[in-house]
Amino acid sequence: MNIQPLIVMKHLAKILIVTLMALTACKAKYSFNSYEGKKKLKYYNSIQYGHTEYPKAKKNKK
Repeated sequence: MNIQPLIVMKHLAKILIVTLMALTACKAKYSFNSYEGKKKLKYYNSIQYGHTEYPKAKKNKK
């Protein structure tokens, strides 16, 4: 029985698992989950549904 291919398979499995964990942990945060995104969403929803008072949307300062 040759043990070398089993060791290589174990190492490849470990590398694959670590790579998948790293790629899934680094996803981008959606804008509607941030504080500023929630304010903008509230503002645009009020415009869309025809409210007379508009909440103040926070503007980006660049």
